[in-house]
Amino acid sequence: MLQKRIVIVTPWFDGFVGGAGTLAQGMARELNRRGVQASVFTTCSRSPYDDWWRDHYPPGRSEIAGIETQRFPVNRVRAPYDAAIKKIANGRSLTTEDEQNFFKYGINSDELVEALAGLLDGDHELLALPYFQGLTHSAISTHPGKISLI
Repeated sequence: MLQKRIVIVTPWFDGFVGGAGTLAQGMARELNRRGVQASVFTTCSRSPYDDWWRDHYPPGRSEIAGIETQRFPVNRVRAPYDAAIKKIANGRSLTTEDEQNFFKYGINSDELVEALAGLLDGDHELLALPYFQGLTHSAISTHPGKISLI
């Protein structure tokens, strides 16, 4: 039996039922059902269809669908992300800085990424999804080789 705790990192969890959230919930539920402790770290944002830079849910620990969940406040800066999206929408090329801004200023939580450092003790396995969001990129870039990408 796996003795490590699994922590699944995803930008949205619960209110929005998308592919990554559905996968995160299903994995955590099945792991817990099979005796492997699994929890979710997520942001306070509600969904990809709401304002990513505004907290909808309160930060802190809760239980969602029987899964231990910890929410963290979202970062508030969005202008560099919007500038990169505008270039993409207008068919313009992105600079390296624009590409970095797309991930850094998209849905993200510095507090969540910092909290992951406390889980790198060998007692936890960290999984992050989806691959194309700022939170996932920041978590993996900040803790290289320590988080598995889904």
